[in-house]
Amino acid sequence: MHVTPNRFGAELLTVLLSAAGQSGVDIMTEAPVTDLYCNEEGRVDGIRITRRDGATEDVGCEALILATNGFGGNRSMVRQYIPAIAEAHYHGHGGNRGDAVAWGLELGAELGDMGSFQGFGAVTTPHGLHMGAIAIAEGGILVNSNGKRFCDESSGYSEQGLYVQSQPGSIAWVIFDERCNAAAAKTLTHRECEAAGAIRTAATVAEIATAIGCPVGDLEKTLRDVAASARGERQDDLGRDFSRKAPLVPPYRFAKVMGALFHTQGGLVVDKNARVLRPGGVPLPNLFAGGGAARGLSGPADWGYLPGSGLLTATTLGRLAGSAAARMVRPH
Repeated sequence: MHVTPNRFGAELLTVLLSAAGQSGVDIMTEAPVTDLYCNEEGRVDGIRITRRDGATEDVGCEALILATNGFGGNRSMVRQYIPAIAEAHYHGHGGNRGDAVAWGLELGAELGDMGSFQGFGAVTTPHGLHMGAIAIAEGGILVNSNGKRFCDESSGYSEQGLYVQSQPGSIAWVIFDERCNAAAAKTLTHRECEAAGAIRTAATVAEIATAIGCPVGDLEKTLRDVAASARGERQDDLGRDFSRKAPLVPPYRFAKVMGALFHTQGGLVVDKNARVLRPGGVPLPNLFAGGGAARGLSGPADWGYLPGSGLLTATTLGRLAGSAAARMVRPH
């Protein structure tokens, strides 16, 4: 993936803000849009923003691009469209309230794949920090409070959110080793987990079992089976192929984790120019959408998510929307 050195969103955002400033783009903060003004045909003529002190300002526009992200911060909307993940931890910005969805519905826009989302099964609890997923991809495993595995951890990291959420207490434990940890430590958030003490070290399986509160024998069997699968001596009961990674060896690393909703992927249906569409493919006169405000590429559920597809739609739809809106306003 094309990412910044620390693979962290704030780092990417800093670069984008710098580029916007160098291009002379005005960015207004602490001024959320609270209303759209439209005519009977659905053309957006302007917006209303509300300041922190309650003062309002109305701004006219010839075209409007919605880039409000999704609706993960709106619990009632998540319950409506993605009930299975509604009670899980939300690991996104609370301002993602689904404004684009609400405005689009009022204008008669079509919604698509509203049950689609990116989940994650390795947000440390109670710290609320997410581990580097590569710790699991390199051979780490997930066990529940009984010390038993419950899923094929390689089936896609988005699916792990619901898998973990469905376990007793809605928690699980990630077990990996120093090799896996070194690979994951390339990610800033993983290093933050280490600094916060969310990732612990154990010399023996018994130490991990004591922390989990599960029978030592059950956890030892789990680790023995995984090691045998890695050596090619048995097929994994859950269908995971461990043969391409070295068996886990002590000292072990482990962390208590919860399932999480990272961001929603459904939203307003758009065309190839990011124009918002009504049912039947008819575009609204001058409304565009990108990023999490628009329908993504992940299909109807969590299992369609591919790493980076959220950033992909944010950058490409933003570019397409900006270009099309500029042509609309200044056709020559």
